[in-house]
Amino acid sequence: MAAPVTITTFALVEVEVPLKSNINTLMTAFLSSPEKLPKLLPKVYKSIQLKNPGSLREIDIEIEYAPGCPLTSETDRVNDLNLQEVKASYNVVCGTYAEEYKSYDATVQLVELEKGGTKAIRTYKVECKTGSPDIRKFIDFDIDVLKKIDDALQNEIPM
Repeated sequence: MAAPVTITTFALVEVEVPLKSNINTLMTAFLSSPEKLPKLLPKVYKSIQLKNPGSLREIDIEIEYAPGCPLTSETDRVNDLNLQEVKASYNVVCGTYAEEYKSYDATVQLVELEKGGTKAIRTYKVECKTGSPDIRKFIDFDIDVLKKIDDALQNEIPM
C-alpha cells in the first residue's frame, strides 16, 4: 500500500506599490500604528496593539480589523526590523492568515524615489494548505490598505 502523498503549494509574490507620501511620513505612521492607524482608517482597523514593545527581537503586533474587512484579526511577529534600510520582515502567527495557510511570511521595504514620493516593495512567501483560498484576495486587500494609508496621510491636517 502506498503512503499518502501531501502536495504543498508555495506562492512567492513581489509587488511594488507607488506611494505619494515621503518616507519619513510613512515611517512615522507605521511606527506609531497602534495609536495612529485606527484613527486614520477606522473602517479598516478596530485596534492595533504591540506586545513586547521594548524588545526589537520579539515584537508581536495584534491587529483587530473593522467589520466588513476580509480578515477579522491577525498577529504578526516581527522577525527583523532594519530602520536604516527601512525594511521589516514578519510572519503571521495567529488570525485569519494563520487559519488559511500553513505559513505566511512578508517583508516590506520603503524606497524613496528620485522624483519624490516613495515605493513600497512587498514580498510575500506563503505555504498553502489543501483548499486554501486564492492568496491574491489577501494580497489585494493588503495593497489596498497600504494605498488607503498613503491617501489618508496625504489628506491629514498637520497639527
